[in-house]
Amino acid sequence: MKPTSTFKLNLHEALKKAQTRQAINQIGKTAVALLDEHKTLEIDFENIVLTPSIADGVIGALAQSLGLPAFNERIKMKNLSDNQKLLLKHVIIRRLG
Repeated sequence: MKPTSTFKLNLHEALKKAQTRQAINQIGKTAVALLDEHKTLEIDFENIVLTPSIADGVIGALAQSLGLPAFNERIKMKNLSDNQKLLLKHVIIRRLG
């Protein structure tokens, strides 16, 4: 059976206990696993100070796991500043390049 629902990931809440790169990477792995059960993943960046480590560990992992077409189809991001969008674009290009 194909997943049909959207899972809403509040990144601010998820990162509260993530003090290390390893913990951030685990959030990325969890996000990838959520796509086995949900058609889309909506990631809320509200109140996030987006660092390269967070961008790579979460978004980079998703992009690498899914590939660009599926990433664009299944991952929705909200509450991103223009600077955050640029950082994410850079991370995705590096992961997929």
